[in-house]
Amino acid sequence: MTTTKGTKEWAKSNFNISIGCENDCKYCYAKAMAHRYGRVQRPFWKHMRNKTYAQIVLQIKRLPKPLELNLQNPNNIENPELLDIMFPSSHDITEENLERACYALSKLLEKGYTVLIVTKPRLEVIAELLYRFQRFKSAILFRFTMTSGDDQALQYWETNASLSRERMICLYLAYKAGFSTSVSIEPFLEDYTLIEHIKKIQKYVTQDIWVGPMNFTHVPKEYIQELNQAEYYTKENLIRIKQEIDALGFDNIKYKDHFLNKINGGSK
Repeated sequence: MTTTKGTKEWAKSNFNISIGCENDCKYCYAKAMAHRYGRVQRPFWKHMRNKTYAQIVLQIKRLPKPLELNLQNPNNIENPELLDIMFPSSHDITEENLERACYALSKLLEKGYTVLIVTKPRLEVIAELLYRFQRFKSAILFRFTMTSGDDQALQYWETNASLSRERMICLYLAYKAGFSTSVSIEPFLEDYTLIEHIKKIQKYVTQDIWVGPMNFTHVPKEYIQELNQAEYYTKENLIRIKQEIDALGFDNIKYKDHFLNKINGGSK
């Protein structure tokens, strides 16, 4: 059974410039951890606190150099697909922190880091990133989080994030601009649009599509009980869903480790 967790499946290190996230997703791991350890109470997570430019510069100075990132973990050498930096990993890029995000990205890219930009994309934000970072496109992979094709599910779980059509437009624009593109369907929020959702996305993805279930260990119980969401993520249902996805014949589908672990070792 595999044991890789979280951002380590995607990048050697991660970088954040904000505390909190205005998306205010109900399943957010970062929000749950901030609440658990008394850093930010749940109701205040949506009010982002951005680091200063001086703090961003200091944070970048403390990063190991690109070649040194492999020395921190020998497994990095064995996985050439891993990019150096996942940005961001605990918040999103929105209009509110866009300028600071661009500043941080410029510094990282100029120092030679490859960057995985992970976001629930907003049109204004993506248009600006595509414009500003054309010359660094070979060092950037966009991974858009597109967890459902159903706006009702998106509005419930990802309260203030963009809706399905806007995310699809952003994916299309990044693809047409010549950037490398990828999609994360983690967590998939429902299973009734999933197959058609993947088929629509596939046309504009140059790299991979990641699929993963929700991790309920940090989701407040009332949200699970209200929609009976747990039924989507039983071992039996995950096996069925994987079979249906595999039947599409796409060779760029990847399953998050906790998806595979639940199928191989979890209970129904």
